[in-house]
Amino acid sequence: LKLADAIDQRRREINQTQLRVSKAAGMTPSMVSRLMDGGTARTASYARLADAVDCDILITLRPRQKAPESPQRPM
Repeated sequence: LKLADAIDQRRREINQTQLRVSKAAGMTPSMVSRLMDGGTARTASYARLADAVDCDILITLRPRQKAPESPQRPM
């Protein structure tokens, strides 16, 4: 689930229009529509939208799992 999709899903859960969410986020309706349609934006813009639908954004960082090393062949 993409972040924009999650925000839009939450907007529907709380029965808010894109217009109302855009006003609460301090964004134009066209900006919100563009993001919901897959456009890109700064993290701050997504944070404002998340706030407008009463949510927090959590970003996690985890170490990569290393692939097992193949045994060395004798030369």
